[in-house]
Parts: sequence; structure tokens; C-alpha cells
Amino acid sequence: MTVADKTTFERKNRNLFTWCSGFYDGSIFRIYFEPFYKRVIGMITKEAGIILLEGVAMLDVACGTGEVVRRLAVTFPKSQFTGVDLTPAMVLRARHKIKNLSNVTIAEGNAAALPFRDKMFDIVLISDALHHIFEEERAIAEIARVLKSGGSFFLVDVAGETALLRFFGWIAKRTESAHRYYVQKEMEQLLQNHGFSIKMYVRYGYNHFFHAQKI
Repeated sequence: MTVADKTTFERKNRNLFTWCSGFYDGSIFRIYFEPFYKRVIGMITKEAGIILLEGVAMLDVACGTGEVVRRLAVTFPKSQFTGVDLTPAMVLRARHKIKNLSNVTIAEGNAAALPFRDKMFDIVLISDALHHIFEEERAIAEIARVLKSGGSFFLVDVAGETALLRFFGWIAKRTESAHRYYVQKEMEQLLQNHGFSIKMYVRYGYNHFFHAQKI
């Protein structure tokens, strides 16, 4: 694919999430996202809860309105949380949501060129967003770059091999034309390609949940 393809891909996604940013936290979206958030946070606190209690730095890539980092920041006030998102409207929503929390920062940025220094974070999360990223290899490489050696990477994304997902994908093409869904083996390969050891995997609903460690 060309640079023009990348520009078009990202513009479509930015437009999509700008459009839905105003009601992303509303009751319709929460039918899906409330149990999803609880599952993601449950995975992190189970797998890395002790680390978080020690006061570490965590990054949420493609954080949307910042709901996951907000909830974690309230639960772990001695740890530092950062969210980054490509869409300015989502960034504004997230910043408003966490304005009273001193241990959260929200930045605007591209997952394929993260605006952070090397080995800055102990934990990185990207949830329900990999299929929106044009340069998935570069994004995983960037996550490996900003993650400390031995750090935890939580990768959650929709499971491309499920019948429900294939049907949903057909419906979503009407509004979400710029996306790709990955099967389990593809996600495993992405992680292994960039120096991650898979510590845990489970499929919940139609999402893959990975906990990987940077070697």
C-alpha cells in the first residue's frame, strides 16, 4: 500500500471517531463496552495488579475517551497513566474526563509513531484498536520500543475467525471501511516478530486477549 492509502485509511478512521466521539460513552455503546472494559481491566489487574500497586507507568494506545485509564487511575492512585489517540475529538473528551486526576496524561499521537521516549513504560495496553491501525507492524514495534525490558503488553482485539465477527464485519463495512480483523495466529506472529513472549491467551466473546512480556 502507498502513502496515499495510509493517509486515506487514517482520515476515514479519524472522521469515524470524530463523528461518534460525542456519544461514545453513551448508553448504546455501553451495552458492548461496559462488560468489555471490565474484562480488560480485570485482565490487567489480575496479571499486573501487584506491579501497579508499586507505582509504575502504563500507556493505553488508542485510548479513545480514556475510560480504561480513568478507571485504573482511580484504583491505583500511586501509578502514572498515559493515554494516546489519533483523533483530536477523542483526546478532548478524554482530557475532560480525567481533568481532576493528577496521575493521568492524555496525548494526541499515531500508534505507528508514538510520541514517547524509549523504555518509558512498564505496561502498555492496546484494546479493540489494532484493526484500525494501517501499519500494524510499526505500531507493535513502537510499543516494544517504549516498553521496558520485561514489561507487560496487553493486546486485545476482535477475533477474525468467529462467525459473529465475520457477520459484524460485513455490516460494519458500511461505516467502518478502513479495518482488518486478525485471527489468533496472526496476532501471535505479530507479537513474536517484535520480541514478545506470550504469557497468557484467552478468547472472550469475539475478542482475543493476550498478555505478552517484552523479552
